[in-house]
Amino acid sequence: MNELVHNPHDRFFKLIFSDIRIARDFLWNYLPQEAVEIVDLDYLIPENNSHVDENLRESLSDMLYKTKIKGQ
Repeated sequence: MNELVHNPHDRFFKLIFSDIRIARDFLWNYLPQEAVEIVDLDYLIPENNSHVDENLRESLSDMLYKTKIKGQ
């Protein structure tokens, strides 16, 4: 039986960018230089993609990384 892949672009994106080395390289090459200078690309930590706001509404993101900006 041939299974149909649902959301192939989404799955591909999540698979590729879950590799921190690839995410870092992508950000290094595609962020504006001003952003690269203040974002610590050596400090990328994958975060949960599900969040609940102060009104208890849930939101989802594709990929989320925590980092430092200007050392903070």
